[in-house]
Amino acid sequence: MKKICMLVALTCLLLTSCGNLGSSAQDQSESNAGEQSAAQSQQGDGISAEESTTLNVKKVDMMRFQAPEKGYVEQTTSYKVIGDKIYMVRTENREDGSAPRLCVQSYDVNSKKIRQWQIVPDIPGQEDSVIVSAELTAGLELSLKLQDAGQEENAFALARMNLEGEVLRVEEPFSEDTYPWNQDRWSGVKVCDLSDGRTAICRNDFETFTASLSWYREGVAEEPLGTLDQESVRAMMVDREGTLYYLGGGGLVHYDAEHNTRKELFNTYVNGIEIGLSECGITQNDKGEFLLCVMEEGKATIYVLTDEEIPDEDQIRLCSLQGNAGISYFQRVAASFQRSGGNIPIGLELEEKEEYQEDYRTRILAELTAGKGPDILYVSRQDMLLLQEKGLICDISEMISPEIRRELIPGALELGTVNGELVGLVPEVCFTTMSVANQVWDQSGWTRDDFIKQLEKKEQWEVPINWSGFPADAVTIFSLLFYDLADSFVLNLEQKTCDFDNDRLIHILEFCKKYGSVSESDAALKLSDDDRMRMFREGDMAAEMHSLYGGLAYFSMLMARNGEDCHIVGFPSEKGSGNYVDSYSYGYLVVNAQTKYIEEIKKYFELLLDYDNQFDTSGCSVRMDVLRDNKVYIDLNGTSFPKEFLEFVKSCEPRPYCPYPINGIVYEEIVLYFQGQKSAEETARVIQSRVQLYLEEMK
Repeated sequence: MKKICMLVALTCLLLTSCGNLGSSAQDQSESNAGEQSAAQSQQGDGISAEESTTLNVKKVDMMRFQAPEKGYVEQTTSYKVIGDKIYMVRTENREDGSAPRLCVQSYDVNSKKIRQWQIVPDIPGQEDSVIVSAELTAGLELSLKLQDAGQEENAFALARMNLEGEVLRVEEPFSEDTYPWNQDRWSGVKVCDLSDGRTAICRNDFETFTASLSWYREGVAEEPLGTLDQESVRAMMVDREGTLYYLGGGGLVHYDAEHNTRKELFNTYVNGIEIGLSECGITQNDKGEFLLCVMEEGKATIYVLTDEEIPDEDQIRLCSLQGNAGISYFQRVAASFQRSGGNIPIGLELEEKEEYQEDYRTRILAELTAGKGPDILYVSRQDMLLLQEKGLICDISEMISPEIRRELIPGALELGTVNGELVGLVPEVCFTTMSVANQVWDQSGWTRDDFIKQLEKKEQWEVPINWSGFPADAVTIFSLLFYDLADSFVLNLEQKTCDFDNDRLIHILEFCKKYGSVSESDAALKLSDDDRMRMFREGDMAAEMHSLYGGLAYFSMLMARNGEDCHIVGFPSEKGSGNYVDSYSYGYLVVNAQTKYIEEIKKYFELLLDYDNQFDTSGCSVRMDVLRDNKVYIDLNGTSFPKEFLEFVKSCEPRPYCPYPINGIVYEEIVLYFQGQKSAEETARVIQSRVQLYLEEMK
């Protein structure tokens, strides 16, 4: 298994409120250059979220701390950002376990120089103790948590030293509950040391998803500031003006004490930065730019954030004509493109407000027609067909290597193929299918006639068809029967003919009206899993439709729920399996035929289809090897169905595309019939007339 892990709540929640600040920081000498400053902070009531200000990743710096010298091995390592320096505190032993020592290294983010201290601890009364953890405070004081090998398991002592190795004092027992340093990552305690001797503490509780804030000063009772609901903090900093910033599960947040508001400045997720379980911190360089620091395994990745806009001519334009629906995966990969080998940044453009999206689409299409426009577009299938017909997008076959092609699921490339040309890239997919009760139909597939015949055997069903947990209405049943409308007996798009006006369709309309639910989709009417399985077992429900946006986990839950009472059968169809694969969120990435960045776009597409990246898609991966290797634990009778899942994926075909105008005509007319405004015969005649006219115009 390559990788699958659930990120703990540490990385999932975003701090949304904190306190008021007062005093500003003071310039410090080299001896205490790492100190930060601020003054008070207290819980804010009624905090409002201002409109977010987006920072961009200007560049990414990488630095590696010096490894232990030959003969020594690492025991424990901690990291901390203090002021404009990143510190690593490492405990080391000789390879035989003897001669413990401390190694402290600092990296100056401005001068980019590393300084090192090596300390051999000589702590009176603790000769037989081992160092459990070592940390550095903002006053550059080493804090050592010690345990005597001969003492009880949870008995610890605290030793304090300076960087010259001088022992300042030793305290027993260790103040586990109140002392804010020497906390491991699972404790959820985050601290921000201040120059006046106080420390701002945030204690994240990952069971209740709350964070409690307080001021701490040694020898003084802790001063609580309040509890934050549904929030967590990964790191904190205070700038020279006394402004407080947080790094939460979502990104960098600025708290405006004067106006009692918070503002998200930078979202890590949409910018392709995965912090995971790494230690992290925030600081600023001498230009005032924010630095997001991620530290692990002896190195630091430093993301330099800026509000500067990159000129259009210096970036690849990626434009979504779909708004922000379904863009998450390719947006994150685009945001990290330069950090993954790209030479030119990719900038995302879109119109988020739905009322303006059609105007935005019109403008972008006009740019393309004029030989300009974005380099990459995220479009609907209808727009992909339109752009291909006008010759405005190019064949992207050469942008996908043979090695990747061999791993793609059947149908992945076919989804983006138009008239023999591969013009659309689908980087993530979803699957749709149906399950049927065994006592209704025990075979692996069925036709429309099979579907109708089996349901008509029973006059009254409690719920004939389950659609997303609700009884399906007449329109829904019709859509299930004609999920492949463009490849059914009523329509031949290749020959541009149709045959809606026939007795078979009239009977189907009457069937849908008879068995369709007339109840509202009220949440209270939604079927539970227990109700669903009872109906299957007792013969009160025939079938249900499934949309599988996840991978093996979703499929395995479906298989386990089906059990021995029902099975996957697919949609009724005269051709194929009845199992379908479609683009996740139904969008396609296409390339402007006039772009000058073909080679860079090829790199981007390869990243979208990369093995490691495909584990992090929002929908299902388009790679068979990822689907195969993406092992998950299914806590449902301890059952997983990897073999069955891969066979199901192989059976899935692209859903036949039906032009929007034809779909619009058909469903406009059948709704009138189901509402009682027309007869089935008249409905069939009108649909035939209108669709035939449209097909004639297409010729």
